[in-house]
Amino acid sequence: MPPRKSKGKSKSRKSEQSFGTRLKSWFVDQKEKISSHLEDGTSLKRTWKTLRPISIYVLSVLLVIIIVTCSFNLVNNAFFAPVDPGNDEPVMLVVGSGSSMSAVASKLDKMGLIKSKWGIKLLADFTNRSGKVKAGEYILDRTMSVNEILDILTQPSPVQLTARVTITEGMGVEAMAALLEEKGVINNKEDFIKACSDLSAFEQYDFIKQLAGRDGVRYELEGYLFPDTYDFYLDSSASSVINKLLARFVQIYTDEYAAKAEELGMSMNEVVTLASIVQSEGLTKDFAKISAVFHNRLESDMYLGSDVCIQYAINQKKLVLTTEELNVDSPYNMHKNKGLPPGPICSPGKQAIEAVLNPDPDIISGKYYYFTLTDPATGELAFSKTYEEHQAVVNKWRPVWEEYDRTH
Repeated sequence: MPPRKSKGKSKSRKSEQSFGTRLKSWFVDQKEKISSHLEDGTSLKRTWKTLRPISIYVLSVLLVIIIVTCSFNLVNNAFFAPVDPGNDEPVMLVVGSGSSMSAVASKLDKMGLIKSKWGIKLLADFTNRSGKVKAGEYILDRTMSVNEILDILTQPSPVQLTARVTITEGMGVEAMAALLEEKGVINNKEDFIKACSDLSAFEQYDFIKQLAGRDGVRYELEGYLFPDTYDFYLDSSASSVINKLLARFVQIYTDEYAAKAEELGMSMNEVVTLASIVQSEGLTKDFAKISAVFHNRLESDMYLGSDVCIQYAINQKKLVLTTEELNVDSPYNMHKNKGLPPGPICSPGKQAIEAVLNPDPDIISGKYYYFTLTDPATGELAFSKTYEEHQAVVNKWRPVWEEYDRTH
């Protein structure tokens, strides 16, 4: 008589089977039951009775995956994600000798570089980096995640130097390029100028598509590199600098501006183009009046007659233009071409843009069609309703302008 099999050993061998093997065996068993039901005509109810445990299991697994994924995203966004992915303005953090992780977290929070002190402290503890923060000076920005910041603080690299640069209202692409090269922000001004004619490199900005197809513009991005004071890394790429200037323009040219432009029947390019002319023609206090004169001339289908546009065309600043210069063949010659030039002639500031959207009502209603510079030392303008009045002012001040051109 053969010896009996030990139940204990059998149970032991069964328990040694991997979970995956048993799960696979269970699915095969269920598959055979379903096939059996279908082949012998068993009712749909009995088939569903067999399928139901499988469905519940699959749905439970999916539900767990969804909950875990959503929870991870919520936690990551709340505690570990970058504060502002679009703001790479450099910020210097100074970590003193012997600073605790808690003290560093508080400083980062006050500087707006992290979303939560708790988040960075938790990650530092979890990854065993709380005691590894090193003293020193660090250049950080708000595009960095908490993990990237911890990497920098615990594995320090040499400080990347920065330069503060003020791009003034009325500055053009070429002047910007020269200034940025002088300050060491870019290595080659020609690369910057070339990049300003490549719209395809900056299509992430919605307004860029509105600039396509303009015939005769000198630089595609002229006028849209917003003038302001910026902190740049030294030896930056042209595209990174341009991105910062374009991002600032997006912040300034709001939906409210766009709505006002639509009321006036103007496109964004027309607003910025006219604003660049207003910016170049006079002092801030006169912007709304200058804007109103140009609105009156455009409304009456007159030539804009702006000398600053010719100065842009000939690339020369002078108060008295020759007959040849006044007749230069250029889409920027607004003595020969009606309407507005194809694009801006410089980067206008916020006040110039607002002046175009809100021209002086008294100049509008008073039907003023002319203005001209008087004393170049003060920048004062004279506004006239008729050509005869305007010409009298021009004749009075022309000798002063000629002397100014000779001495400057």
